[in-house]
Amino acid sequence: MRASLCFLFLIASSVSFAADGPALYFDEAVQLALQGAPQVSARAEGAVAMRELAISAGRLPDPEIMLNLNDLPVDGPDAWSTTTDFMTMRMVGVMQEFPRREKRRLERDRASSDVDLANAELAESSLDVARETARAWIRLAAIESALQDLKSLRPEVEFGATAARAGVAGGRASTAEALAAEAAVIRLENRIVEMEAEAHHARVELARFLGNEAERPLGPMPAFDRLPEPASALLANVEQHGPILPFDAELAAARTDIALARAEKRPDWSAALAYSKRGPDFSDMASLQFTVELPLFAKNRQDPVIAARSATLRQLEAERETTLRAHGRASKNADRMGTDGRAARAVRP
Repeated sequence: MRASLCFLFLIASSVSFAADGPALYFDEAVQLALQGAPQVSARAEGAVAMRELAISAGRLPDPEIMLNLNDLPVDGPDAWSTTTDFMTMRMVGVMQEFPRREKRRLERDRASSDVDLANAELAESSLDVARETARAWIRLAAIESALQDLKSLRPEVEFGATAARAGVAGGRASTAEALAAEAAVIRLENRIVEMEAEAHHARVELARFLGNEAERPLGPMPAFDRLPEPASALLANVEQHGPILPFDAELAAARTDIALARAEKRPDWSAALAYSKRGPDFSDMASLQFTVELPLFAKNRQDPVIAARSATLRQLEAERETTLRAHGRASKNADRMGTDGRAARAVRP
């Protein structure tokens, strides 16, 4: 019994505390949630990281310096001498790899797809936070509205109980009628307590997104019966729904991965320029070397990678179609049933 009283006191305290401060309007709640949501901040930093990485995509690899000591004698009278034997050379050089221009272009396209994907995931996270905050705000507003309606019934129900007791005393009503009126008062009070508990839990849910700002009283419910755009336009733009946004970037990245895997079948090349220093009585040497890759075993190297990337592309296409159909059906159902605002206003005691 004491625990129940403490719980009811906690609910009453939270409700009374929430009545202080400026009103928290629907649009403000959504904006506050977007500004403080850690998942949105994480996605934003991820987008910054992808943009920074895109700067280096498709660039030539860094050159490599070469330092060699060739043909050093290890025995005899000239052992370990770098100047006495005419074949001993101290060489310094530089080598540069030259990936094919097509491959470097594909690497830039892949980085651009990564940027698009990070931006799409940021938009998806923002939409998720906005949607969940909106739902929490609407739920709390609907419960508080229903709670006020219940409390407005108190005087009438209590008056009926008082009248029934007076009727029994005056012989105008039966005891059963008085008991029924008292039972109505008890049922109303129990329902009020239940709704206060629901309001407390709904405010706690809103606090997940707003923190202490959720303790402010709510402003009036906005007009949810008017859509920001025509229903036909919303139904025609299902591709702009949050869960579908990343798919376009993922598909573009998958297609680029296939092209990169196919590009591996064509060779890259590299060049090296070296200068070799010999003993004082011998001529110095210069050398120029070109190296070309030989992708001779494509059946066991490049072809399996191409097949795997192609399977990944088909998987993404199927997942996108599944999600698109699900959201298309959901949008049509929402169009037939009306907006969430009308459904929220249907909550009554």
